[in-house]
Amino acid sequence: MHWIEIIHLRMKSISDSESIKNQLRLIQKSVQSEISQTVKIYRRPEIEGDLCILLDWYAESTVCLSSDLGATLTASLKEFGRVDHAVWVEL
Repeated sequence: MHWIEIIHLRMKSISDSESIKNQLRLIQKSVQSEISQTVKIYRRPEIEGDLCILLDWYAESTVCLSSDLGATLTASLKEFGRVDHAVWVEL
């Protein structure tokens, strides 16, 4: 089964923007080398403080509420602003 997690961060201060982006890029590189999912990071061009992290998974299980990585990222990003975390399952 194919499923994705979307983590959306709206930063309260854009002064942390470059620091957060650099940290996320490091996480992206280290995670992709360890496990077989894809991690992509997007920014919203018209709102400088908006970032979106997309975790792309394939699993045999039909139940997926969240991954450990998604939960950890969500918890760690909360100090920087509002974070929304959603799981989507392919039909």
